[in-house]
Amino acid sequence: MISLLDIVGPVMVGPSSSHTAGACRLSHVARALLEEEPVEARFELHSAFAKTMRGHGTDRALVAGALGMEVDDARLKDALELARGRGLAYTLKPKNMGTEAHPNSVAIHLKGRSRSISILGASVGGGMIEIREVDGFPVSFSAKDPCLLLFYEDRPGMVMRASEIIGRRGINIASMEVLRRGKGDLAFMRLDLDAPLPHEDVAALKQIPGVRRVHVLDRVAGGAPIT
Repeated sequence: MISLLDIVGPVMVGPSSSHTAGACRLSHVARALLEEEPVEARFELHSAFAKTMRGHGTDRALVAGALGMEVDDARLKDALELARGRGLAYTLKPKNMGTEAHPNSVAIHLKGRSRSISILGASVGGGMIEIREVDGFPVSFSAKDPCLLLFYEDRPGMVMRASEIIGRRGINIASMEVLRRGKGDLAFMRLDLDAPLPHEDVAALKQIPGVRRVHVLDRVAGGAPIT
């Protein structure tokens, strides 16, 4: 189902829903996954994103998202100056990602004081986004709905244990994606949920033996932000 907002675009600081709002949301997702204030940000922009980096405010939007701003934040236009005041060192450069990549693609690498995160995503129109890679794992999700990302050791029963914790809360899993780098190696699980998972259940997921990281995305793109 496509809503009217998907057609006309979001309430935002312009000028472009694709090159400004979408860019801000992509970076905001990376910030939510980092789960702390970034001190370094590196943005690699493909094709149209690289060409419109300054003219459509893509550079300011990407930095604004890394600072935790929403697409309608009036400070977005001053994001580059605000980044310097908050101690965020950033770089933006073009990168050819090949003919199969969406023209509005960007690789975002954020580093905090204790952790780092890398994502690859695209702004696909009307302010909507698609995340296509998280820390080297190929994925496909929009971040519009509550979402959990788990990094864990590949062991039997991991999917069942995670599903049991969510099921006991009475929350339905709308879709799931499971990947691994190799048998017994690092694995990745993405779960789209019908409702946000309470903090105590997220904590229980983190206590499953073999789980290394659990990230929560609660409608970052187009919904309630993670701060």
